[in-house]
Amino acid sequence: MNPLVEVKDLFKHYQVRSSFWGGKDHVLQAVAGVNLTIMPGEILGLVGESGCGKSTLGRLILKLEEPASGQVFYKGRDVSSLSQRQMRNLRRDMQIIFQDPYSSLNPRRNIFDIVAEPFVIHKLCRSRTELAEKVTHILREVGIGDEQLYRYPHEFSGGQRQRIGIARALALHPEFIVADEPVSSLDVSIQAQVINLLLDLKNKFNLTYLFIAHDLQVVHYLSTRIAVMYLGKIVEIIDKNILGQVPHHPYTEALLAAAPYPDPTRRQKRIVLEGDPPSPLNIPSGCPFHPRCPYQKNICTTDKPLWHEGSQRQWLSCHIR
Repeated sequence: MNPLVEVKDLFKHYQVRSSFWGGKDHVLQAVAGVNLTIMPGEILGLVGESGCGKSTLGRLILKLEEPASGQVFYKGRDVSSLSQRQMRNLRRDMQIIFQDPYSSLNPRRNIFDIVAEPFVIHKLCRSRTELAEKVTHILREVGIGDEQLYRYPHEFSGGQRQRIGIARALALHPEFIVADEPVSSLDVSIQAQVINLLLDLKNKFNLTYLFIAHDLQVVHYLSTRIAVMYLGKIVEIIDKNILGQVPHHPYTEALLAAAPYPDPTRRQKRIVLEGDPPSPLNIPSGCPFHPRCPYQKNICTTDKPLWHEGSQRQWLSCHIR
């Protein structure tokens, strides 16, 4: 089976001014040589600390931002080489659910108009009646009733707003959705509802997700495979069924140790990372994780680790694993 999405050696840099008074600009390395494949029908979880480049990677895949170098392929087509017209047609197959349900919906438009916009832009309805039927149908799929159609975003709770954002992403029946931390700003009880909704919709519409989060427990529950990101690089990709059962990249180990476990009788190995995360303006030499790694060796400070296959169904970038 061929990948639905394939990312090859993707880089993204930003120029950062040193100060208001001028001086030498700095380069912020948001995504640094990412290689990734997403298979049809799977949920690939992307996890890492805030600021590691997860959301930027998602936006690069959808061509909402232009990469500095590298390629993104969707069904074998090089997305970066497509014209604006070709990309507009491809938007029907690739959509995004934004992180913040409060800022991602236009406060001046009612819910009907917000969800109807994709149909109008792509000219998929021949009449107002057909448009109304499609909008009400997709909103019902996410649990929004017909009596709420003409309300405005401020009249809904955070969980309801995220459901509206999901409906907008589903409107054109895409095959691939980037879910950019869709539950991080919601209460825990509402998070569970939205996560289960995403799973139900995935099975009903045969969707493929790139699910971005910083909560490893949520990603483990949802995903088929898990990619771990640190300072713009993917450091490990692993099947979710063996997470915690094999030797991992030291950063993955630290994430696992930091995740709360509901069984008080189970003893967890506690890993305390020394120091603060390095600045993306000044990436360390060698392995970018070495300043905080409890297992570091001399080679970690000088040589960049290469991708290699781990014990089973995992790939990682580490000198000591």
